[in-house]
Amino acid sequence: MRKKLKTLALISGIFLLPLTACKEPEIEQAKLPVKEVFQPEKAQQLAIKRIASIDVNSAPIATNSDYLRIMATPDLQPKSPDAFLSGLTSDKTQSVVLLAHIGNGEALKLPPVPLFIFDKQDDKWKNIFQASGNLTPYFVAQRAALTVDIEIVLLKDKLTGLSKDAHELIQSYANSLPLYSKEQAHQISTLADAFAQRIALVEEASLKEVAHSTISYLENFATALNFIAPMGDIALSTLLSVEGKISVLPLHHNKPPLYDELLNYKVSNLSPREALSDLESVFWSVPVEALRSSCRAIQGALQERLGLSLRDSTLVLWRMMQAHALFAKETDYITQCSGIDSAARLEEAGFSLPSPKQGRTSRTKTKTMNKALSSIASLVKNQKDSGYTRLAKMMTDKLVVRDEARLLFPAQSGQLINATNDVVAPSLSNTDAAEYLMMLPIKSYGCYSRGRGQSGDHRTTLVQLENDPNLWQLDFAFDQSDKINAIQLRKPSQVDFCRAVGGRTSSNRCAFSGKSFPGLSSDRCG
Repeated sequence: MRKKLKTLALISGIFLLPLTACKEPEIEQAKLPVKEVFQPEKAQQLAIKRIASIDVNSAPIATNSDYLRIMATPDLQPKSPDAFLSGLTSDKTQSVVLLAHIGNGEALKLPPVPLFIFDKQDDKWKNIFQASGNLTPYFVAQRAALTVDIEIVLLKDKLTGLSKDAHELIQSYANSLPLYSKEQAHQISTLADAFAQRIALVEEASLKEVAHSTISYLENFATALNFIAPMGDIALSTLLSVEGKISVLPLHHNKPPLYDELLNYKVSNLSPREALSDLESVFWSVPVEALRSSCRAIQGALQERLGLSLRDSTLVLWRMMQAHALFAKETDYITQCSGIDSAARLEEAGFSLPSPKQGRTSRTKTKTMNKALSSIASLVKNQKDSGYTRLAKMMTDKLVVRDEARLLFPAQSGQLINATNDVVAPSLSNTDAAEYLMMLPIKSYGCYSRGRGQSGDHRTTLVQLENDPNLWQLDFAFDQSDKINAIQLRKPSQVDFCRAVGGRTSSNRCAFSGKSFPGLSSDRCG
């Protein structure tokens, strides 16, 4: 039995021997290199080390500049961005956008704007956009540092026309005179928001706050942003400077234009009149005790809605006060309108606020004004074509007209303010004013007296209109050259009526002496 087992084992060994001899040795598999995973945090820290800002001398801006805007001047001979971007992107990155976030304190953050756009082409980076020109609209300078923060946005895909969008965004700040305001911030940032939304769709990573710089423009410095290569040399550079502007209003020899021209002047796409809206008519309607609130609201609207500086908004208010004062009575425009600070600012700039006329009108001046009123009566009565021209020559080129009867219909639209008690034309041409007087349906005219008003010299006459039982009063304001610069048609008070007709004897009685009208009685004149 044992012999059989030995024989079987021997035979099995003979068969197994070739199988063992044919087995190939195991081959060790080659280890693939470990691919490093892109880490945005690490890239951000590297980017911080590669961006440096330095102050460079710059042309000074006017020390009294109320408005600022930031300008970018690119390097005329930029190098390849490859060295700067090495280590900052992943294999998936196809485009890189460098954004500038500009602010002037916590209260003013302007829309982000692209400084550079790089596209990957054949494993190389190409600079397809570099900002040149205005990076911001004009904005009112704040009492805070002017800062620039840089953000690097990595895109996993290329976007068609991205450089074109960036160019249009920069160009939008140069096409007109854009002015930043809180209420127009959304409209001003439309292109910037659209640009940000486009790149957000293909954003791979965002490296925020990789550089922070303060532009020391008050010390006549600009800021050079240098983008550094790993070896320490400058790969790219751009210069950020500040441009100042004293005023955005159409000043001539530091003086604003007349009322309507100023109120209708477009600052960017909005005028002061459009910014004020109903506040303008409220200004002409409120009693003197409510005038201060109206003036504050006007300045606030011009600053918040239009973006004007305190100085410019005060100049607009000053022009409005000049027209308002022509028929105002006992109004202190410092305490009851502008306020002490604004008044002091106006005085420093050479603008005086309306104040009550000191002293009585001279006898010679009164005779001159009475003669003018008599001439007007004759011209209105005779109704000759030459009367229009003669009337116009008695007036200044532009004048204020207030009409309580609402008979004023100027040829040009947009010249009237509908106040509560009357319509106001703050800058009516002398030809339109002459036509207005000639077209009044005057039945009787006379009884000259001292008018009321805070600016200039005044003379009034009572008038009765056709088919109207009421008595009316025409008040004419005269400037220093004895020309009419304002007209008001209103109902006289009992005091006005008595001043005109009272105390007249039989030798100087006027057309309305001894008569009574609705709300007016000659018996009460004593």
